[in-house]
Amino acid sequence: MKIVLVKSSIYGSIPLGIPDGMSPIINRFIHTCPPLGIPYIAAVLLKEGFDVSIVDPDVYRKKNTDAAIVKILDQKPDVIGISVMSHTFLYGLELAQKLKMVTDIPIIVGGNHLMLYPHEVMTHKCFDIGVIGEGEIVFLKIARLLDKKGADYKKNLYEIPNIIFQSEGEIIRTERKEPVKDLDSLPFPARQLLQINKYCQPTLKKPFTIIVSTRGCPYRCTFCSRDSMERSYRVRSIEAVVEEIKYCIDEFNMKSFYFVDDTFTVDKKRVLSFCELIQKRGIKTEFSMRTRADCMDEEIVKALKNINCIQVSLGIESGDDVILKLLKKKISLEQVEKTVSLLVKYRIRAVGFLMVGHPEEKLESIQKTFRFVKKIQLDWCKANILTPYPGSELYYNLLKEKQIDDFWKKITIEGRVYKTPNISKYLSINELNDWRDKINAIPYFRKKTNLLKFEKITSFRDIFITAAWVYYYLAKKVKKTFRDFMN
Repeated sequence: MKIVLVKSSIYGSIPLGIPDGMSPIINRFIHTCPPLGIPYIAAVLLKEGFDVSIVDPDVYRKKNTDAAIVKILDQKPDVIGISVMSHTFLYGLELAQKLKMVTDIPIIVGGNHLMLYPHEVMTHKCFDIGVIGEGEIVFLKIARLLDKKGADYKKNLYEIPNIIFQSEGEIIRTERKEPVKDLDSLPFPARQLLQINKYCQPTLKKPFTIIVSTRGCPYRCTFCSRDSMERSYRVRSIEAVVEEIKYCIDEFNMKSFYFVDDTFTVDKKRVLSFCELIQKRGIKTEFSMRTRADCMDEEIVKALKNINCIQVSLGIESGDDVILKLLKKKISLEQVEKTVSLLVKYRIRAVGFLMVGHPEEKLESIQKTFRFVKKIQLDWCKANILTPYPGSELYYNLLKEKQIDDFWKKITIEGRVYKTPNISKYLSINELNDWRDKINAIPYFRKKTNLLKFEKITSFRDIFITAAWVYYYLAKKVKKTFRDFMN
């Protein structure tokens, strides 16, 4: 049986208008990052003897779904799987609807948006089965059933946990079971099914890949979109992670790795053991990762430097302690400043994730964030306007207080975009746009500008993107000055 797994396109979702709070310049030049969930599912299916391929529309940089449909149907699949995030749901829906116009092939949908709105997603008849939660084992069970039962497969779907499907006009959800506890039992992601050289990230050498050493998150930030199953925190053994890195280097000649764990350095002892084993195995490559300021100290930073960690991204969010408390971030500005100083000391690039537009955030709070970012030596800022996502405490509080309606539910059921509400009580969307762009521009215009740090440039694309961002910011500033003068 031939199975084609499809990632809903981030690049193709931008014209559809689903909000993400990002700067237009970042959206316009978005880098293509490889999927990870789909290759994990593919690896499990391959191990069981199924014929599997992956279609990633972002590789082709085509904004509409037509190119993806051609790629899918050319492979004559018996089953199609589509993964959707909240911000890519409309793309996945359009793709499935168009496919159903020309074929009756079963379409299986999965991803975090299905976890958050399972019944709403399954009101669309283009989806035959929904996989709720991590898909490796569940998708395999569905594939086995489809392979044996043919057109009568729905009679036996009740036996498979963590799925949702339509049967005789009724939406059926089966028993809910916890996700895989032993992550080491899963095979390495099937990266051989990806066009590895098509993926890139700023500052990381090609070919590169993303990798994960943990699943879930032990923290409870109010803005984070999580289902309870996704919060289940589990770790892979250090030996398995290092073995995967070695395998990727030997098999695919990978030059760099980006850990996409929510917080890579939660467990100090584990991080130090990882660094020790990388050195012991003589592995030479580059690493980038995401973490929190309160999960870093000099011993960890030094160990990361010794294994050639070149970049660390920190969830800073705000330069105002009051807003950090409202976000339940449980970090202090002192911790952020200390961590960034350590990264600067050991010449590891520091990236800061920030946001503006919390409902209780006044102009003075955003100005504090601006001054704080100017004070610390970040190499890049990635500031967004806070978008309330389903599954987050913030979203459900706003619903409860009737400050917003459930617009994500409307998007899901009606299959079209609703205007994102500005949840700020004190600033207009234009003011938030301006402050977001000002914060993002700080590293480009300080005295020790990152424009002159040529070691960070890995391709002509990096130069082009940097130049485009500077042009965008300066042009916007000139336009605003002229408008103010005319008024």
